[in-house]
Amino acid sequence: MSQTSKTTPRTGESGSGGLSDTLTTGLTRRALLIGIFLSILLNIWTIHAGYISQSSFISLTHLPVSALFPFLLVVLGLNPLLKRFWPSRMLNRNEQIIVFFLVFTASTIPAWGFSSYWIGGITGPYYNATTENQWAELFFQYLPSWLIVQDQQQALTWFFEGLPDSRPPALGIIRNAWTIPMIWWITFFLAIFVVGASAMVMLRKQWVEHERLTFPLAQIPLIMIEEQKGRALPAVMQSKLFWYAFGITLFIFLWNIVGFFGWVSPIPIGPLHNFNVVLARAFPNIPVKFNFLVAGVGYFTNLNVLFSIWVFFVIMTIQQGIMTRLGVPGAFAVVKSQHSGGFLVFALYALWAARRHLKDVVMKALGKAPHVDDSREFFSYRMAVLGVLGGIVYIICWLYASGMSLGIIAFMMGSLLIMFVGVTRIVAETGIVFLDLPFETHDFTVAVIGSGSISTRDLTNLAIANSYARNWRTLGMCSMGHIAKVDDEMGGTGKGSFKTITAVLAMSIVVALVFTLYLGYNHGGASQFFEPAFSNAVQLPYNNLVKWINNREAITGTEFWFMMFGGLITALLIQAHHRFTWWSLHPIGFTVVLTPGMASSAFSLFVVWCVKALLLKIGGIQLYRKAIPAVMGMLVAFVLGVFLSYVADVTWFPRAGHPVQNW
Repeated sequence: MSQTSKTTPRTGESGSGGLSDTLTTGLTRRALLIGIFLSILLNIWTIHAGYISQSSFISLTHLPVSALFPFLLVVLGLNPLLKRFWPSRMLNRNEQIIVFFLVFTASTIPAWGFSSYWIGGITGPYYNATTENQWAELFFQYLPSWLIVQDQQQALTWFFEGLPDSRPPALGIIRNAWTIPMIWWITFFLAIFVVGASAMVMLRKQWVEHERLTFPLAQIPLIMIEEQKGRALPAVMQSKLFWYAFGITLFIFLWNIVGFFGWVSPIPIGPLHNFNVVLARAFPNIPVKFNFLVAGVGYFTNLNVLFSIWVFFVIMTIQQGIMTRLGVPGAFAVVKSQHSGGFLVFALYALWAARRHLKDVVMKALGKAPHVDDSREFFSYRMAVLGVLGGIVYIICWLYASGMSLGIIAFMMGSLLIMFVGVTRIVAETGIVFLDLPFETHDFTVAVIGSGSISTRDLTNLAIANSYARNWRTLGMCSMGHIAKVDDEMGGTGKGSFKTITAVLAMSIVVALVFTLYLGYNHGGASQFFEPAFSNAVQLPYNNLVKWINNREAITGTEFWFMMFGGLITALLIQAHHRFTWWSLHPIGFTVVLTPGMASSAFSLFVVWCVKALLLKIGGIQLYRKAIPAVMGMLVAFVLGVFLSYVADVTWFPRAGHPVQNW
């Protein structure tokens, strides 16, 4: 067992229920209503913060502020009030976790989490077509009319530019243009979610019980619902260290909010304040910035994983710099291919390592392994296998109906699902909140097969796939993996909650869509959003499509061999990690260092490694555990600080906000 898994705290008994309680006791009407209500609000808040107020991108991460703030509002606001004035009505631990499940799932959808580039992608072709870019001549004939919103009766023009003042609300026109594409897209996304959730049910026991992954993200809600008898606030808040860290962190945010007005110089901590270190000429920059969320979650990450990330990050920087100095063409793309190959091998290894367990799952589903226990899962292994198979069949039929050939479907969706499993597996072990896909699988498909070997119809569908093939939050798979871990820690089955979780995901898609349409038509148009998915980025996949059609785009020989080399390095690192107890370099470090977002996280993870290593050196496991309240205080203050910054932006800096939470 890893050092972190030994030291990570588990939830204890509380006045409102212990580990023997099942999560189904949390499926009360009030817990569901609270969770649904907060899920609606977080969609509205996230979209308004990103599109209108130009404030923080609060749905970016795998543990986003958009989910943490409403959850903490219940744990630190509503529940203490109920405990003080109406003790018999306070939410028990299981009800609080149900609320977390719902808001955590809902947070995967709005704004930059998913809906921005989905809506931008399916509205971009017809609105942005010009005689100069020749989109109409090159690929319009291949756009599925039931998936792409068309500019009938100026429905798209008004969305991007806003309804004219003289024009009354055109609900009929809007409904006619949007309804059919939206219904079909929602069914497709739900199919991907069902496949991902079913896969997590099949893999939960392997990752939680056999490999004993630490799931750093899952520790945050579990710690926050630990109660101390006779106290209104969670047990972690009884420590003075919590309040010291909370006070210092919140002071930094409040001081910097005052700095928005130019009255004081800001404290240079956060995404708005960073500088770059350059090791040598032509070497890539190393951003020096500190992110409270990255550091807080990283505290629960295994020490050798933290060590490996920053070591391989430095090695990658040196390698890329040397190759650039030597004149290697496309040095960045070559090095990225190397680490992408490592990521792919690690994801495949995660499935290979689970092969015996997955065989048991299939045998159980077929009724040939009655000894295999699936009583602790969200639903039975039979339903999980049917969910994966049924979802994949629907996805294949949906994509085939859109015009994509079976071979391209198999390659792209196979790559996408493998990448989703890889992201989920890595986040489960590392808690890297900004972890992204190493490549966008529609681009990867074109690169590997070659645009000259793919029909224009398939290329068009691959460009449309930008709406979902770049989703680093895995359309709920990663969330469900962590929900399954929390479920296990709580000692419950959670079976009764899956239908509600799925319904909340669907509701979140609808709410994000409706509110985006409302803002576009009634508040100056989507082209005025402070969101690249509705401006320059909306044209990117279709400009790439033009390149694919007009040129023979493919991965270079150098990139291919470096990808193979990266896969080999990862395979060797995996073997060393499992065979030699003294080996300190974890293969995950090699796989993630060139994924988007890691450059802005590397310094924070390095700081955490230094602090954690020092604590363990001085006081061992006991000192590490004693410092947990300080980490939680920092995280709670961070979430509150992001919200207060948003309030300040809306109040005093409308449409000119300050993204205190960003990459």
